[in-house]
Amino acid sequence: MSVATAPEQVPEPLIAALFSYLLGEQLPGHGTNYLKQEMQFEHAARVGETLTVEVRVSRLRRDKALVDLDTTCTGGDGRTICSGRALVLFAC
Repeated sequence: MSVATAPEQVPEPLIAALFSYLLGEQLPGHGTNYLKQEMQFEHAARVGETLTVEVRVSRLRRDKALVDLDTTCTGGDGRTICSGRALVLFAC
C-alpha cells in the first residue's frame, strides 16, 4: 500500500467554494441566497499559491431583489484561473 501524495493542483470545486464563501459570508453577507454560478476554467491553480477572488456587480434588479455578478479568480502571477457569472438574491 502506498501513501497518497498531495495533488499539485487545487481541485476546481474548491475554487468555486471561494466565491460561495465570499458571497455568503462577506459580500453582501451571511444569509445571502446564492442562486446560480457559471465558471470557465482557463488555468489550474497550484497548491500553496495565493489566489485573488473578485466579484463585480454587472446588473442590479431591484424589482426582483436579484444581483448579477461577474466573477474572476486570478493566480499569484496574475493569470486568470477562472471567470464567470453568479446570481444572488439579496434582502431588501
